[in-house]
Amino acid sequence: MAFSKGSLILVDYTSKVKDTGEVFETTIEEEAKKHSFHDPNVKYQPKLVSVGESWVIKGLDEALEKTSVGDKKTIEITPDKGFGERDTGKVRMIPLRKLGEDAEKVSIGDMIE
Repeated sequence: MAFSKGSLILVDYTSKVKDTGEVFETTIEEEAKKHSFHDPNVKYQPKLVSVGESWVIKGLDEALEKTSVGDKKTIEITPDKGFGERDTGKVRMIPLRKLGEDAEKVSIGDMIE
């Protein structure tokens, strides 16, 4: 039986870019290690989600409403139900030398002022 709206569940997931297969987020420590972005300061564990309550992106929320306990699924989430279309006008390349001493602290995806 599928989860109903408001059900509290624990979800393990690994998020990938469809075109490249690049993993950019996971709740599974072995996956983080496998894809070389493991962070020893991160606690890898299932994420608590209230189904249908917008605790996660829309595409995942909708898929969870059609999922039952123990299901393993591959879900394709379109940009409009995910993080939106990539806007290259909002992306800038900054040489590391411009960051000075803080360069070592910066990770992919960080916002820089």
